Amino acid sequence: MMPVSDGGSVTPVVAALVGVCVTVGIALTATGAVLADHTRVQGIADRSALVAAYVDREQRALGTSAEDSLALACAQAQGLASVDGAVVTQCKRASGHSIVVEVTMVRRALPPHITGTARAGPRVRTP
Repeated sequence: MMPVSDGGSVTPVVAALVGVCVTVGIALTATGAVLADHTRVQGIADRSALVAAYVDREQRALGTSAEDSLALACAQAQGLASVDGAVVTQCKRASGHSIVVEVTMVRRALPPHITGTARAGPRVRTP
């Protein structure tokens, strides 16, 4: 009777475990990249909204019409966002003198677009 050799029987199990670990690692890396990009886009939106609110306030103080000051403010927000590789997809006046800016950044990975929205300006007090 010949002895039965079980040499190498652990190899498929180890290969499967390594495959699972690599897959989980790739998934976690991709998730981390999306979260990092979302945080980056939100920061761009915050800065763009702040500059828009500042320009709007300054232009209104100089006597510029609300429509013209909003156009100048949105142009400045677009300029700031473009430096960081994003595009202002929406820029509008909210209540009072507040400005809402929506910024989108195109990615090479999925999801292809990440959007962030921010509002800046004086707080409107309600009685």
